[in-house]
Amino acid sequence: MFFGICSFIDVWNKLYKREIIQNNNIRFQPGVKYIEDFLFNAEYYLFVESIITVKGYYYRYWKHKSGTITSKFPGDDDFINRRTLCYETNTKLYKSLGIYEDQKEILDEIEAQQILATAKWIFSDNCPLSFEDKVKHCNRIVNEYKYGDLIKRYPFGHASCVQKIQVKLLVQQRFSIFVLLGEL
Repeated sequence: MFFGICSFIDVWNKLYKREIIQNNNIRFQPGVKYIEDFLFNAEYYLFVESIITVKGYYYRYWKHKSGTITSKFPGDDDFINRRTLCYETNTKLYKSLGIYEDQKEILDEIEAQQILATAKWIFSDNCPLSFEDKVKHCNRIVNEYKYGDLIKRYPFGHASCVQKIQVKLLVQQRFSIFVLLGEL
């Protein structure tokens, strides 16, 4: 059995039982940005016995580039705290569902992919940091983040050749080549 982490994220595409929320005092965590919906859902899923999905698209989301929360740089500490909270919440959820041992490798791969995706975004033109600050931020993610070692040791079995090269460059701190490869 596999539970896709990505499907746990948004709250706008789900219906919830009020009594589960009220009886278990499930709330959005104050002061948490960017992942508040994921954390809410992860806690909610601890108290449900089943989930029903509906095929089809019943909601259209328009994402505007300027001013959206995804276009802002969250900052070093915010990123590291947020990623730690996500990974540990997933671990707790998977353990409560009794699937952690079977799914740990997938959980680690997803976290490693998040680290790579963040590094790619940091070195994109959308990130307002200077190149020097981008390098510093990526070094912190790989070397200081509690779970940053996942990208160093994860084999990325399902990754493309380009992704495997990007990971190697990121770990070796060869950021100029990392950026050039991303522009190809």
